[in-house]
Amino acid sequence: MMWVSYLATVTGGRYEMAIVLPDSDKDAKVVFRASLYLAFANALFLTLLIAFYQSTGLSFSLLNDVGHWIWFIPFYLIINQLALSLDYYLTRLKAFGKLSAGLLTGSMVGNSAKVGLGALAPAAGFLVIGNLLTLIVQIFTQAYLGRSALEKTKDMARGITLRQAYSRYRDLPIYRAPKDLMTAVSFGLPVAALGIFFSPGVVGLFVLSDRIMRAPVVVVGAAIRKVLYQRSAELKNKSIPVFHFNAKAVSILLCIGFLGSLVMFLIGAELFVWIFGEDWNVAGSMAVWLSLWLFSSVANIPATVLVPVFNLESVFFKVELAWFVLRALSIFALCNNLSDPVQVIAGYSIIGLIGNLYLIAVVLFRV
Repeated sequence: MMWVSYLATVTGGRYEMAIVLPDSDKDAKVVFRASLYLAFANALFLTLLIAFYQSTGLSFSLLNDVGHWIWFIPFYLIINQLALSLDYYLTRLKAFGKLSAGLLTGSMVGNSAKVGLGALAPAAGFLVIGNLLTLIVQIFTQAYLGRSALEKTKDMARGITLRQAYSRYRDLPIYRAPKDLMTAVSFGLPVAALGIFFSPGVVGLFVLSDRIMRAPVVVVGAAIRKVLYQRSAELKNKSIPVFHFNAKAVSILLCIGFLGSLVMFLIGAELFVWIFGEDWNVAGSMAVWLSLWLFSSVANIPATVLVPVFNLESVFFKVELAWFVLRALSIFALCNNLSDPVQVIAGYSIIGLIGNLYLIAVVLFRV
């Protein structure tokens, strides 16, 4: 099902990100529709591909595990795009509390459904149903809680045309969509490299440390990103300089990240051993080094939110492409030349830290 999440990343061409950018709510509504129309078109194309696949009798392992549930995937992509677009529209309206409530409610209901259905009869299709239920509950919850904010713009006249919306923000499908797809794929690089050069046990230790460290970073980072993105776009539309605001935010997050990494270096490995047992000491050591990369990825958020605001997508894509290649080469080179997996992750994390700092510098000095 990993490939479905990759498709969901780019179904709407990332046009939903542009919903926050226009000064006019009228234009934002048009961009909202543009993202959904593109998602419908892509879902229809995928449906035709599935029909062709079914008619030819071809066999692909990625699809065989899903079975007849494969027909739900185009519908899932549309619902996922609606959830993304609504998320960005409510971000534009500063309805951050409603966003969080919807995400929490949807996650609780969807995960409960997956657990219950999985206990009755484990099947890949139930993951699709569970994820669909998560998104549907999330959408209805956010729409209901945010209805007062949404009603303020429902009677506004038509803004820019759809063609103008697609043209004005065309850098998003050209550069941002492949960049985000590349980023999603890059998360699997360490797992692939460790699996080739080390044992499955080492891979398991890394996955545990990565998930434990990444979970709070993803949650906190998503909240920070929404607030800073909305605020940066608002300042830009008011012709107020954003450099000092975002540079200050970067500085604060770097300090917090430094303190977090310092704590991890002091007690991180021991904390893993205390919670999980002595067998997980290596995972704790990996987590210590991962903290450098992951905490710095939060610190770069105030810089990266400026990319769509100042239309720096092409620059962002080139930098990310270069670092993707460097990360891929480095992780395989490290695995090939080092016998200690902790040293491999240490080197990989330091490269990630350098990449995040370089990205911050590139973006901030272009705004």
